[in-house]
Amino acid sequence: MLFSTLTAQTANAIAQTEQHIEDLQRQLKAANQQLGSLRQQQQAEKTAESAAEAALDMVKKAAQMIKAVCPSQVEVFEAALQEAIASAGVEAPALPTVEPEVVEEPGVEAEEVETVEVEAVAVEPEAVEPTGNGHGMASIEQLLELKVAPLKKLLKQKGIDLKGLEDQSRNGIAIALSGLVSKIEVDTVR
Repeated sequence: MLFSTLTAQTANAIAQTEQHIEDLQRQLKAANQQLGSLRQQQQAEKTAESAAEAALDMVKKAAQMIKAVCPSQVEVFEAALQEAIASAGVEAPALPTVEPEVVEEPGVEAEEVETVEVEAVAVEPEAVEPTGNGHGMASIEQLLELKVAPLKKLLKQKGIDLKGLEDQSRNGIAIALSGLVSKIEVDTVR
């Protein structure tokens, strides 16, 4: 019994150390699970950001093409965007409306305001970087290589009504499809 107190203290210290190790292992396991969740969240955020950027680029290009090809349909396009956002369960901010600013100068009445005619300018679509699968969007030149029938088929695939186009020529159809059709889609209708 000479070492019984010392043996009891050592056994107690061993038990406390083992308990501390078990606690640390549980904390490590919980931290690893949290780290895994955070990494998944980070990946989901990056994926959502990439998808949003790609969608915004496509919306910008579509808006440019609509404005160039059929300016009267810009408001319809904006309404369709609002509806698409609303149907996704996201509250869309109201699109700002631009009201002409009336500046009154002394001696000038409102009826004397001059109307300025704005000439439509053709918008060249921007070059599109290849998508994640290595295939990019078809250029206007590639679309113009197609005959009218394949172009009409692509219009139908994209849900675009030929009657809705102001310019129903081969060039007009190619412009309408520019930025909406991939190179692969062009190759499949050849």
